[in-house]
Amino acid sequence: MKSTFLAPDVIQLDLRSLVDRLDTLSEFELRIAAAKTIGIAPRVIAEFSEKWSNNEYSSLLSTARQYRETQAECDLLIPDFLNDLNAMHQVEDDLGLAWPLYIHNLKVEIAREKHPGVSGFADVTETDLVHAKPKCKLKAFLRTSS
Repeated sequence: MKSTFLAPDVIQLDLRSLVDRLDTLSEFELRIAAAKTIGIAPRVIAEFSEKWSNNEYSSLLSTARQYRETQAECDLLIPDFLNDLNAMHQVEDDLGLAWPLYIHNLKVEIAREKHPGVSGFADVTETDLVHAKPKCKLKAFLRTSS
């Protein structure tokens, strides 16, 4: 059974459109956005989408082992940027001259996580930057790349 949640608009839209609604995107949509940003081929994104949706809907019926195996297949296609710091470090390695903007965006994301609904990032420390969660790093990267 095919999933209806695949959000074809996420696969079709350009990154700028996605960044405008970054805080409302699901994990699936964030991974697709990251894949598009770093240049993963559209056919790989489509294969990931199919495996993700099949696993999402069959996970209650399948064994835990089958679910983990399918998740591992998904992670081979598109790294789990939301939970894997190593995957995010590889992405950060390619930022080049965009590092200052990335750090600014990372501070914004950390501040949003620490104080939802409050703008500014005056209380974000260097320690916060070092210990930033992969999801914050991913959002900062997507904002920087757009």
